[in-house]
Amino acid sequence: DIMNFVSTQVGMVIGKKRAEDKMHESEKRYRGVFDGVREAIFVESMDGQILDISESACRMYGYTRDEMLNLHVYDLVPAGTQAIKAEDLINSKEPGKPIEWFNIRSSGEIFPVELSARVHEIDGKSILLVVVRDITGRKKSEEELHKAIQEKEILLRELHHRVKNNL
Repeated sequence: DIMNFVSTQVGMVIGKKRAEDKMHESEKRYRGVFDGVREAIFVESMDGQILDISESACRMYGYTRDEMLNLHVYDLVPAGTQAIKAEDLINSKEPGKPIEWFNIRSSGEIFPVELSARVHEIDGKSILLVVVRDITGRKKSEEELHKAIQEKEILLRELHHRVKNNL
């Protein structure tokens, strides 16, 4: 009977070790995917407390991981700008559709972002998963395109005016 008991105990220890190894491997894969994306990913409580962030969020905002985990999402919104509340993201006309907004880096630089969010249930608690994309380059391109169109419209009006005068 002692041999059966010892054998059972050893089997339980080995099984527990395998389960722990699988959990660590799963966590490692999750962290690799989470930190491997270009966009900033925030896991937030429904009241805006930052629970977890991706490495790209740290790079995008210029904070260390520990600094970001001690911030509230409202700390990333420029002064004088109303923060988007979780309810606004969740209850938008098109859930999951990105919303354009502004955020602020640790350096004080204000930059345009595109936010999309989804609510998830973990251990019976609602959390918000927010993906943030820096759209500074896109906004700059749109501005340049708009400026070029305005210049062409001015040239066309001038050309039209000169042709009309010549006739």
